[in-house]
Amino acid sequence: MATTSSGNSSLPAGINFTVNGSQQGSGITISNNTIHDVSLFPTGSNGELGNGILTQGYTGVHIFGNTLYNVGTGIGVIAYYGTSDDTEIYNNNLYSSYDGISVSTSGDAGDNLTNVQIYNNKLHDFYKDLNASGSREVLNLADPGTINGGINGFNIYNNNLYGHLGAATGLLYVSTNCVPTSGCDSQNIINGNIYNNIIASSDEAGMQVKLESTVLNSAAIHNINMFNNTFAKIPGDTKSAGLFFEGVDNLTMNNNIEWGFEGEGDIFLFNSSCWLNWNSDFNFLQGFNPSGQDIDGRDSTFSGPSVYPFTLSKTTWRSLTPNIWNPNNVILTASLNSGGSGYMVGDILSVIQNGASNGQVTVTSTSSGVVSGIMVNGGGNGSGYGYTVANGVTTLDPGNKNASGATINITSVGSGTNPYLYPSIHDPHSIVGQDPLFTAFPLFAMQVSNGVNFTSTGSTTVNMIANSNYAYNHSFTLNDYIEYNYDGVVRKVTSVVGNTITFTPELATTPVNGDDIIDWGPTNNTFTYNLQLQNASSAIGVGLNLSSSGIGTTDIIGNARPAAGAWDIGAYQSSNQTQPAPPPVSPPGTLLGDVNGDGKVNIYDAELTAQYAIGNTVAGFNTAAAEVDGTGKVNVYDAFLIGEYAVGSISKYPAQN
Repeated sequence: MATTSSGNSSLPAGINFTVNGSQQGSGITISNNTIHDVSLFPTGSNGELGNGILTQGYTGVHIFGNTLYNVGTGIGVIAYYGTSDDTEIYNNNLYSSYDGISVSTSGDAGDNLTNVQIYNNKLHDFYKDLNASGSREVLNLADPGTINGGINGFNIYNNNLYGHLGAATGLLYVSTNCVPTSGCDSQNIINGNIYNNIIASSDEAGMQVKLESTVLNSAAIHNINMFNNTFAKIPGDTKSAGLFFEGVDNLTMNNNIEWGFEGEGDIFLFNSSCWLNWNSDFNFLQGFNPSGQDIDGRDSTFSGPSVYPFTLSKTTWRSLTPNIWNPNNVILTASLNSGGSGYMVGDILSVIQNGASNGQVTVTSTSSGVVSGIMVNGGGNGSGYGYTVANGVTTLDPGNKNASGATINITSVGSGTNPYLYPSIHDPHSIVGQDPLFTAFPLFAMQVSNGVNFTSTGSTTVNMIANSNYAYNHSFTLNDYIEYNYDGVVRKVTSVVGNTITFTPELATTPVNGDDIIDWGPTNNTFTYNLQLQNASSAIGVGLNLSSSGIGTTDIIGNARPAAGAWDIGAYQSSNQTQPAPPPVSPPGTLLGDVNGDGKVNIYDAELTAQYAIGNTVAGFNTAAAEVDGTGKVNVYDAFLIGEYAVGSISKYPAQN
C-alpha cells in the first residue's frame, strides 16, 4: 500500500493511518498539512483521538512539511507486525500542544524499528498547564520492552526545541521498559546519534534529556553518541536536572553545552550501569545548584565498594582518578533451588550470604507466582563480590513485599570485569563554571508571590518570590525587558524596590501566584531565542574534531565545521575561530606512559599521573612520558589512557596517531 496525503490545510480531525489485520503496510507519505484543534485528552481505547498525525503498522513512513498546533501528540509512529524500516520525520513545525513527536515499537514480540531519522523539526511554545495526568515528552523515542525486537539505528539531529515546553519526564526522552526475560535482556535501543540539536527550554523543564532503561543494572540502551548539542534552561523558578542516564552503556558525549540547570545532578544524574565505556569530554558544563551538587550518582544496587549515592561538584568530577578495581568472587552463574511464592517476572532479588555484598539475580519466568527461571545480573560481568559456591542461598525481594521463599544455588564465582569505581572518562578537557555567552537568551525567570492580592487586570506591579534565582548573579534592573507568563508582550521594568517590580504596559490578566516573569535583559525586546555564540565565548575553537564520526561537518543551520582543527562546542559553528598550536612531540626515546622511569608502563604510572594532574608533587615525574593524549599538557585524561594501556585495553595513545 502506498499512500500520499499532502497539500491540505486546516484539517480539524487529524490524519490517522492504522493497518487493519496483521499485514504490514508500506510506503506512506504525509506532507504539507496544517492540522489543529484535535482533542487534547484522548478518549479512544488506543488513544488515537489526541494525535495530529498517527501511523501504526507501516514501514517506509515519511512525514514532513506539516504544521500542527492545539493537538495532544503532534506526530506518532508505532511499529507493528515485524520490522518497520526507514521512518523519516523532518521539517515539521509543532507548537501549542501537549506532546511533540513520538516514535515507538508496539511492544509485541518481534517488532522492530530500524533507520529512524528525526531532523530539522521545530517544537516550541507548548502548553504551560493542562491539568492532565501523566508525563510530557516533547521528542520521544520509546520501546515498551519488546522481546526479540526494539529500535536499532537512529539519528536525531538539527532539531530546535525552544520556548515554554512545560514540566516533562524528558524534553528529549529515549526509553525502554525492557524486563530481563528471554529475548529482552539487553540492548533494546541501540546505535543512535543525537547531534546538532538545540533544547532551550523554559524554567519548568524536568529532565532536559533522559535516556532510561527502567530495569537497573540492565543496560538496554547501548552505543549512543551525543555530539554538539546545546542544552540550555532559563535559570530560576523550578529547580531541575540536566542530563539523566539510567541503564545506558557505551555512551559518548563530546562538544555539548549544558547550561542553566540547578537541581541535584544539574549536569549529570546517572547510575552505575552507565559506567561501561562512558566517555564524556570536551563539553561546556555550568550548573547552578546552590549546594554544588552538579554530579549525582544514584544507585542502591551498585556491585562494588560503598560509593553510592554520591554528589560531586564539577571541579571534583573532572579531577577524579579513574580507579581500577576488579572485585573478587562475584557471582558468575547460578541456578534456581526453590521457587517460593508471590513473585513476578522482572523482580530483582538480592542474594544473601555472610561476608558477601550486592549480588543480584532477576526473575525471568514464573508459574502462578513460583519462580521458574532466573538470570544473574551484571551483563556477563558477574554480580556482587565476596561470594562462595553454595546451594540453597537465601534471596530477598525488596521491591515485592508479597514475595518470599526463593533460594538459589551459586554454581560459580570469579573475578569481576567491571573496572571502574567512577565512569572511565569524565571531562578532563571540558570547560566548567563559565557563561557560554549566547547571543540572545533570557537571564532568568521568577515567580509571582502575592499576585492574588491584585484583582485588576490592569496591574502594573507584582511581588516576586524572594531568593528564587539562587546563584545566577542576576536580578531585575531598571529598563529590563520582561515577559509575563510567556504571553509574548514586551514590557519594560520602570521600578525595582526589593522583591517588587513595576512595569509598563499593564497586564491583560489578573496576576496569579506561580505565574512566571521572564527577564530578557536590557537589549532583547523581541524575545527571540538565539543560541549562537558571541565572539568572546570560550566555547569557540576548543571542541573535539568529529569529522570522522559520521555526523557530517555542518552545524544546525548548515555552516561548515573545519575538516581539520578544533570545532566549536555546541550546535552552532562560529566564524570567529583561531586554530590552536599543534601539540609538542615527545623527545626521541621516551617510553610514553612510563612516568617514573622504571622501564615499564603499569597501573602505578597511571596513579602517579593522576596525582600530578590534580596538583600534587610527584618526585622524578617525567611530564614528557605522561603527555599521551596529544594536548600538550598533563591532565587526568592522560592518567586514564595510561591505565587503559597498562591493562591492555588500548595498544597506542592518541599522541601516537
